[in-house]
Amino acid sequence: MVVYTLAKACGLDVPDALVRRFNSTYHTFLVKRFDRTGAGRRRHFASAMNLTGHQDGDDASTGASYLEIAQVLMTDGARTGADLRELWSRIVFNLLVSNTDDHLRNHGFLLEPGKGWALSPAFDMNPVPHAHGLKLNISGMDNAMDLELARSVAPYFRLSTSEANEIISQQQQLISQWRTIATSLGIPTQQQRQFSTAFRLSERWASG
Repeated sequence: MVVYTLAKACGLDVPDALVRRFNSTYHTFLVKRFDRTGAGRRRHFASAMNLTGHQDGDDASTGASYLEIAQVLMTDGARTGADLRELWSRIVFNLLVSNTDDHLRNHGFLLEPGKGWALSPAFDMNPVPHAHGLKLNISGMDNAMDLELARSVAPYFRLSTSEANEIISQQQQLISQWRTIATSLGIPTQQQRQFSTAFRLSERWASG
């Protein structure tokens, strides 16, 4: 719930979600399905794995990258400009929270009839302590946990230097407050310590 709350604060497109306790021990994180209409009809969904032509197991080590997802948006996108910005913002977010479960099945598209494919809301984002690289390459061949690497590919996502800097700065400022959010959600201090390295890029910003 911490990462979801941070993503929403950063302005990322995320589905509605809530936490419920169904027994005395555990909480359950519930996410509203975004592949259904208000009337309950199915919306056409495709994973990034499908639309980029990859197979299960393909990741940074086999050359899978965010640039390929961006290419789908450029070729068949229903709202190319907005979705390219959203996708690049998610790269920055994944770096700042160390979400290294960003494989191709965890990126998706929804079909807009007569228009093309639109980026689906972000889902399945989790902080990973001591992360060393994203599951997908940020550039063609590099998946390093490096904001400068993300900044270097911003033009490919049709973002200017000033736009990229603004997104990074805003997200760093918001995500650096993750402990406050975690505490408000009742997460014990000991558990926060266990995950602290996942937020190291944002905390470097907070410490100057």
